[in-house]
Amino acid sequence: MTMRRAKNTGFTLIELLVVIAIIALLVSILLPALGNARRVAKQSVCISNMKQYTLASLNYATDFKELINGFVPPEPSPTGGYALRRYTGANTPDQLVSLGDPWVWNAERGYDLIRRHSAPENLSLTAVTNWVPQFLYSHLPLVEYLGKRLPEPGVVCPEDITRKRWQENPLQSPGPDPADARTPYGSSYEFALHSSFPDKDPDPSANMRQGAHQGTFTINGAGNAKWRLGRRRISEVSAASRKAAWIEQYSWHTGKVGKTPAYYMNAQTKNLTSFFDGSVRIVDVGEANLGGYTLAVANITISPPSFMYDVAGSHADYNWSTTETATYTPTGTDRSMRGQYRWTLGGLRGIDQPGR
Repeated sequence: MTMRRAKNTGFTLIELLVVIAIIALLVSILLPALGNARRVAKQSVCISNMKQYTLASLNYATDFKELINGFVPPEPSPTGGYALRRYTGANTPDQLVSLGDPWVWNAERGYDLIRRHSAPENLSLTAVTNWVPQFLYSHLPLVEYLGKRLPEPGVVCPEDITRKRWQENPLQSPGPDPADARTPYGSSYEFALHSSFPDKDPDPSANMRQGAHQGTFTINGAGNAKWRLGRRRISEVSAASRKAAWIEQYSWHTGKVGKTPAYYMNAQTKNLTSFFDGSVRIVDVGEANLGGYTLAVANITISPPSFMYDVAGSHADYNWSTTETATYTPTGTDRSMRGQYRWTLGGLRGIDQPGR
């Protein structure tokens, strides 16, 4: 009887190494593609968020006599007060209060919207009246208009991990400052401030100006009869496809170097921006108009307005530059930034980006 030796059907060491090498090669090819696909998906979510809220702004204007979404104080009473119905709870009637000037009404209205629509209910939220809700909170009237839900996930970029974490527990203040308690209800997108204030100062004693850094502002003459806060109309926009509406506050998708997204006014970056025609585009910030104010009485133009970027004044706590350590000087002063998008020369009638 002839015995035959069974063949060894296993891999040789060389064959195994070849297979491992092929798998490693495929992984090295596919992983960047998968990472890029994730980045594109997150960017698509951001584009969708901005487009939906831009369309909501346009629909809001249609339903409210062309008024751009925002905080519109009522006409003052004969005694000069501004009426606000303050929310006091789901099963109690609103409290009618009279506030001293439209600016205080503006801030109180922002807090009232948060108390009124927050889930879980947050009645303990204390109003801080030296606040500009148009800065990162312009979505609040739209939330009331659309869905009455706060915090609202649709106003947060998927890459804005800090703000997403705040939204998970809105009753826990992120910091010790009383103003920190409202930050879980904020947005990753800034609505252009010129949509709430006059294109030209109606009076030297009644105006709003950029403060020392990106999170501060100066207010003069809030009680002045010529102060017309929030009464801007969509029909005042002259070039809808070139007029910025919502701007992503940091370039999470388009201007990131290392782990640091650039601030949206950094002229060396690109940024997601929506326009009053409903479009959302990646724009070159360096091509944007510089921004500016016009003093109507003296007919003096101030362009560009500038301010310093301060990480301590940023809710996102991100570096402002296009690199991890570099400083950038767009106007010749360390950490100085131009007021583009936020303050457009010509206001609603001006343009922010070149035509297309």
